[in-house]
Amino acid sequence: MPAVPGGGRSVFPYHNPIHTDASIAMALPPKWYQFLVCAFASLGSSLFGYDLGVIAGAVASNNFTNTFQPADAEVGAVVSVFTGGAFIGAGLAGPCGDWLGRRLTVLIGAVIFILGGGLQTGAQALSYLYAGRREWSIPSPSKGEQR
Repeated sequence: MPAVPGGGRSVFPYHNPIHTDASIAMALPPKWYQFLVCAFASLGSSLFGYDLGVIAGAVASNNFTNTFQPADAEVGAVVSVFTGGAFIGAGLAGPCGDWLGRRLTVLIGAVIFILGGGLQTGAQALSYLYAGRREWSIPSPSKGEQR
């Protein structure tokens, strides 16, 4: 096992030399850790794009048109509110993580995500759909954020 600065041995095979506490040592090699962080961040971006593709197909469907009878501007708003909410979420994710801590920020993001999904699923009018798309998109950037 590798030596820990200040004597002793690390229980992890890869030790971060910046920290002297063995409990902060990395369990993965740095290259694997970086690869996994990039993979999860890419997954978040892919899902963001996938959602935009799905909603584009949904607003073009006959069921959506018959249920909501939207004008062209309202259809555009349904799609773009998600992007606007993600912009707000990206601005709030860092400060909330600093103020509240990572765990509480992720928990709050998950609750907002569930509420937004529920609003979209049970939408009886376009206003519910707008609110759900906005709420659902706010925690999106924090899902891939690693702090």
